[in-house]
Amino acid sequence: MMCRIRLSSWAVTIACLVFTATHTSADEPKSGFAFDVKAGEAKFKALDGNEDDRLSGTEMRGIERYDVNGDARITREEFLGGLSTEQMRAAGVSDEAASSADEPSSIVVPSDTNPFEVMEGDSVRLVGQGIAGSEITADIRGPGKLVRKAYIAHVTEGQMMIGGATEEFEIKPTGPGPITVVITVTYPTGGPPKKTTYKFSLRKISSDPQ
Repeated sequence: MMCRIRLSSWAVTIACLVFTATHTSADEPKSGFAFDVKAGEAKFKALDGNEDDRLSGTEMRGIERYDVNGDARITREEFLGGLSTEQMRAAGVSDEAASSADEPSSIVVPSDTNPFEVMEGDSVRLVGQGIAGSEITADIRGPGKLVRKAYIAHVTEGQMMIGGATEEFEIKPTGPGPITVVITVTYPTGGPPKKTTYKFSLRKISSDPQ
C-alpha cells in the first residue's frame, strides 16, 4: 500500500504565489499578481465543446503547449496550470517563480516495502526513525536524486517531544529504470544498524491516445 498526495498544477501555482508574497524582502517589489481560478475554469468550460472535461483535437488549437505529458489531451489541471503560469509571466513574476508550477504534482508515501511505480514528475517520501542520537541515512541506487531532507520534530500538548529521532527523505526519479533506496538507522548504543529497503520505478505511459 502507498499513499499519494496529489496537488493540482494550479494549486501548486497558487501556493507558490502565497509563498512569494509572504517571503519577499523589503527591497523587492511585490508583483500583486493573483490568479483568478473561477475565470480560468470558465475559459476551460468554454473551450470544452463536447463537455468531456478535457480538451482535445480542435479544442486545443493555440494552446497545445499546455499539454504537459504529450498525450494529445489537455486536462483541467494542465489548462489551469499553463494559463496561470503565462499570466504570472505577463504580470512580471520571475521565471523562477513561474516554473514552480512544474514541481512534482504528487508525493508518493509507501506504507510497506513492496515494490511500486510512480508517475512522471512524482517524488517519493521515505521516513527513517530511531532513538535520540541515531544517525539516519538514505543510500540511493539507480536513476534517482535526493531533493529534500528534513528532521521531523513532534509536538504534543504544546510541548516538544524528546527521546526519538525522525528524518524524512524526498527522492525524485531522474530517468527510467529501477531505483533502490536503503534507509539505515545507526543507534548510538551500538549493535547492528536497522536497514529498510524500498524499490520503485517510473511507470511507462503509452503515447497512443485512447
